[in-house]
Amino acid sequence: MSADAANGQPLAFTVNEAGVMVNGASVTLADVNTSNGIIHVMDKVLTPSDNQEETGDSSSGATDEDDDWMTYLYIGIGIIVLAGIAGLMFARRGGAGGDMTKNFGQNNIINDLPIMPGNIFTAQPSGYVAQEQTAQPAYQAQPIVQQPAYQPQPVVAEPQVTNQWTDANGHTWRSMSDGSTLWWNGTDWQKAA
Repeated sequence: MSADAANGQPLAFTVNEAGVMVNGASVTLADVNTSNGIIHVMDKVLTPSDNQEETGDSSSGATDEDDDWMTYLYIGIGIIVLAGIAGLMFARRGGAGGDMTKNFGQNNIINDLPIMPGNIFTAQPSGYVAQEQTAQPAYQAQPIVQQPAYQPQPVVAEPQVTNQWTDANGHTWRSMSDGSTLWWNGTDWQKAA
């Protein structure tokens, strides 16, 4: 048994005791209803053969010539972009001379300095004896000053509320364990005078 696929290629169907086979792939689940058709699950992926590439995809109307044209277009755009990047790098480098030196002087101040006569690297006369350099004193380590050990501060206990009441005028009062009296002013607790 055979039938043509959507791309026009033949599909070979075989039915045996193992089940249904399509082009060598086993149908593992058949007749799954969906909103737009029926699904048959297979254990392999069916791939189109080489002759489809020659005939083109009839469903989309595109041919290999259209695909080749697009490929060449993308390659051309890529080459133009790479050439532009290379040109910018070449121009930034300083042209064909390849001078990569940088002028670190502010406003060419260093380059505008006059050249002094003579050479700072002139040869010394043959009888020249180098003077001894005086030795600098070695680094003297400073003694480490021992800081006094941390002394924890005593913890001061917060006074506790021993009594709280509201008077006839609507003011709230508290008497505290340290003997003080506080009143609520609407924002925070204040000591009573």
